[in-house]
Amino acid sequence: EKIEKPDLSRFEGTSPHPELQQPASKNRPLLKDLVLLKAENWFALGLQLDLPPAKLKDIKKNNPQDAFTCRMEMFELWLRVSPSASYQQLALAYQRLGETEIVELIQQRHEERRSCEELEEENTSLREQVSS
Repeated sequence: EKIEKPDLSRFEGTSPHPELQQPASKNRPLLKDLVLLKAENWFALGLQLDLPPAKLKDIKKNNPQDAFTCRMEMFELWLRVSPSASYQQLALAYQRLGETEIVELIQQRHEERRSCEELEEENTSLREQVSS
């Protein structure tokens, strides 16, 4: 039996909401970082992220047989309506659902991203020093 891979293009840097692609801070997740996070019960995760149940029901109604799209639309909604959305909030929501492996993955990814950003800042600073 052939398993079709979901079309990720909608969620990989092509969101109709450009503000979701650039975090306001190092702590704010990017939508593209959330693509790989599983959420067997995306609805419960959305409730843990304080999303309105009515909005989650709309997502479910619009995508009744597509859990992947529901999950990604839930993440997109969270980033759009929660200006203070952070990796810590996301990890806490998963922790409340008992998803300790995902909590560890979130913490690891967040640390990796912060390390990369710090290296970029150092490189920029060095380039500025060399050019002056």
